[in-house]
Amino acid sequence: MMKSGRWAACAFALGMLQAFLLPSVVAADDWERSARRADEAYWNAYNRADADGMNAFLADDVEFYHDRGGTLIGKPALAAANDSMKGSAVRMRRAAIPGTVRFFPMRLDEQVYGVLVTGEHAFYVTPKGEAEFKAGQAYFTQLMRMQGQDWRISRIFSYEHVDAAPVPKLPAHLAGSWGTNASLFAGTASQAQLYLAPDGLGMLAGSSSAPVSLGGAPAMSGPAPRAIIGVPVQAELDNGGLRLQALMPQKSQLQVAHGMVFVCSYDAAAPTLICTAPNKEVLRLSRLSENLTNEAQTQLEQLRALKRD
Repeated sequence: MMKSGRWAACAFALGMLQAFLLPSVVAADDWERSARRADEAYWNAYNRADADGMNAFLADDVEFYHDRGGTLIGKPALAAANDSMKGSAVRMRRAAIPGTVRFFPMRLDEQVYGVLVTGEHAFYVTPKGEAEFKAGQAYFTQLMRMQGQDWRISRIFSYEHVDAAPVPKLPAHLAGSWGTNASLFAGTASQAQLYLAPDGLGMLAGSSSAPVSLGGAPAMSGPAPRAIIGVPVQAELDNGGLRLQALMPQKSQLQVAHGMVFVCSYDAAAPTLICTAPNKEVLRLSRLSENLTNEAQTQLEQLRALKRD
């Protein structure tokens, strides 16, 4: 009797030790339902910009790995990053890609102590006073562990990020090629041309007038040499027309050239852009093409590379 009593005491002590050392578990028939509820609540908090609500789901030893942003180790570090959304003028929204999200149980024997959540999701941005647009898409993997009676996120992996295609900022009737003439070398007067991509990035080019002889005739036959200058611009819609903000490349970035704004109205009958320069000079730019020249496209891609830097 004493021997069997000692074995019973040992078995009880071993059971208590396992309960203390091993992770908490959840009933086999309830793990997925409760895990899905926790996952939904976490992302609902994200979409509300509720940093406190998100942080409540983090385990103390949480680790976050991002293929572009590096790592955040520990709850204080990730919570601080989440807190940055408080009071932000930019709202973020996350949406799971339908059919991609899966939940996998992590078991110890037959007991579920954790859930691996994988899938793809997209992120949308709404700047203050502007329309929402898609920023990009990525894969994700998260490990949730049962701690006490609650799921806590222990590991987060965010990878294979893909930026969304540029959102057109300009309607089709404004994007393309415009000019006072089809060539910057036409005639003897100065000429101007404007190339606008759908995302609003553009290039405004101008030529000086052709040199003339003392008698008033062209100084030479054929296209005369002229000074050509190009200015990057960012176009924004302005009461049916356009506002062209000049940009200046500086230190591998494009910066706003303050005070250099061209205001353009649109005449659909011609069609024509009538642009007033900062010096009040008026440019009448006729529609040359709905498309951009190969040279203009190359120049704009180089400018986008500067903007990304």
